[in-house]
Amino acid sequence: MIEIPLSTDARQSFTTDLGSRRMAMEVAYNERSGLWIASIADEVSGEVLAGSIALVTGVDLLAPYNLDLGHLYMVDQGAGAPRDASLETLGSEVVMVWLDAAEHAELAA
Repeated sequence: MIEIPLSTDARQSFTTDLGSRRMAMEVAYNERSGLWIASIADEVSGEVLAGSIALVTGVDLLAPYNLDLGHLYMVDQGAGAPRDASLETLGSEVVMVWLDAAEHAELAA
């Protein structure tokens, strides 16, 4: 399991490894919806593989795309019921984690 480093900057661009692939990610806060949104592109080709992903807790963010990139989740590390990241909690209380297939299967068991 790898934690993808995020901050509370309202617009962020960075590269990260998802498994064996180097990806370019853009993360931005959408004030209208009150949610953080991400786009993931192949760093080499620049092709956007998944865009406008709402960064919500409790779901595999990559599952709808069938990209064979592993599993990406937002995890609320605070006490109480899980909540989505706010402008103040992204990267500190609510973090993004990536799991490979074996880690994901182990957690699901």
